[in-house]
Amino acid sequence: VEPQNLDEWKVLIQLSQQYCSVADSQLATDVNGSRWSNGSTDCDGRISPESLILMLARMVGPDRALAVLDECGVQVVLSARSKLVCDLLRVAERRQRAMIQTMLERCDRFLWSQHA
Repeated sequence: VEPQNLDEWKVLIQLSQQYCSVADSQLATDVNGSRWSNGSTDCDGRISPESLILMLARMVGPDRALAVLDECGVQVVLSARSKLVCDLLRVAERRQRAMIQTMLERCDRFLWSQHA
């Protein structure tokens, strides 16, 4: 089930961050810490704040997703992979806007040519 609005995303990211920080503090006291596979992408097998942020970035765009994080005061350090995904999403977003603009201009020219 995906969150339906930005408020639900904020709550979900905050809860995930709280859970991961609790899990992180428990693992710090653990002697071997072998359950921790990757500090940024897995919180004891559960969804991490970083993965939620990437899901949100795919839905609303990376710039809007980062603005949502600032609004709710969530501080997450993105991994190099996540930064790359955000950069790729920005490029795809720009290309999509350019393609839509080109299509609208062509439709406009076509309609005006039919009108004349």
